[in-house]
This record gives sequence, C-alpha cells and structure tokens, in this order.
Amino acid sequence: MSALRACLFAPEEVGCLLVRTGSRWKLWREREGAVELYHNDENETYTAACWVSPHKSLQAGQCLVLGCASGRVQSWDATSAELLGRPAQAFHALASGADCGVSALAAPSAIRGTVFAACSGLPDILEIGLVDGVTRSSFCSGKNAVSGLATSCSATEWLLSSSLGAPLKLWRLPAAGASLSNLRKAHRCLKAPAGGSSHVDLCSFEGRLLALAADGTMQVDFFDAGPEEQGPHPLA
Repeated sequence: MSALRACLFAPEEVGCLLVRTGSRWKLWREREGAVELYHNDENETYTAACWVSPHKSLQAGQCLVLGCASGRVQSWDATSAELLGRPAQAFHALASGADCGVSALAAPSAIRGTVFAACSGLPDILEIGLVDGVTRSSFCSGKNAVSGLATSCSATEWLLSSSLGAPLKLWRLPAAGASLSNLRKAHRCLKAPAGGSSHVDLCSFEGRLLALAADGTMQVDFFDAGPEEQGPHPLA
C-alpha cells in the first residue's frame, strides 16, 4: 500500500506549499513552482502537519510542525529546514499499547510558543513546547480518540476537537502558561456529520465563531458557534 500524500498551504507571507509523503516532506515555492526545501527521515513516517508562528524569543520565522506515526512531534525552521529543538516525545511513551501516531496538530497564538497535538489511540490533547519538546499540559477530551483539531486565535482562544462517533467539542482555552487540566467539560458541543468528522477548521468572523467539519466524502457541515450568549446551530 502506498504512503498517503498530503498538501498544506503555508501562511501568505511564507509563499510555500508543503507536500508530505511517508517519511519525506518538501516545500514548494508557490510562484516559481520549484522545491525550496526537502527532507527525508527514514526513521519516521509523517502523519500530520501545521504551521505555527513561533514565540518572539525564537530566531526562526514561520515554523513547520510535523507529527509522526511514532507519536513524536518535530518543529522545523521553514527557512533553513533545521530542527528548532529536539523532537517532542509527545505520545511516543504515553500511548503504551495503543496507536500512538499523531492524528492532528493545531497552532495556538504565537505568545504560547507551543502546538496542540492529538493521537490516534487516545482521547488526550497535549500542549507541547516548540523548542524544548516538553509537554506543557494536557487534558482528556472524552472517551474517544481525537481525529481532528483546529484553533481560533482571536481575543479569546478556542480549540475545536473531533472524534469518530462523538459530537464536535469547542474548548475555551485558558491564558498562555495556564494548565489545561481544568478543561473537564467542553464549552459547547456541535452535532458532527453522520459519517464522523475527519477534518475540522475554526475561524472568527465579525465577532462570531464559525466551524467546519468534513467526513472524508462529499459531506461538509458549517456551524455558527457564537456569540457566547447564543447556542450553536448549523449554517448548512
């Protein structure tokens, strides 16, 4: 069976397209259509990716974060293809006896200097430091393994999680540096697509939170999840 190929656009100022397949990833310059950076790690298989604006204390610009089938998380400088620090062990040791492959990554605000990660075999969500690879904090999202993550970094930070066979869950994040352990109950739950959600996204638009969920086929659901004083309802 061939390795799954995936693509991801970088932020506009980076002007790159990430393409990853198995143990390889490439950054293509959008205008030139040429490979700018390339890396192959025979010891890892890449399973998830996201772009993060690292903390101001770092020398790097935009940061490319990659999750691995081993449960580890790598942070790369997108201008030099150099690791920003040692890879995070993340789920590698935590998911004993379970599928520890990283299923989803999501970028919080730059002030945190972290990334959120989920695993194919556990319901836990970790907040991991980009440079030191240390798990800052974690919380349990429910009973099912997490298949998707998304963030919205407006005045209030939100995290959206999806699990097969469960509603979408919207979490109101504490301030940077605070523990996630108090997130015992989701701020809101949204009805997931009938086939389950394999991809989710979240954004803030005109003071409202908008969520998107796709089931891997032709079904895509949109939700209006705000403002806070109103309950969520499907847009389509």
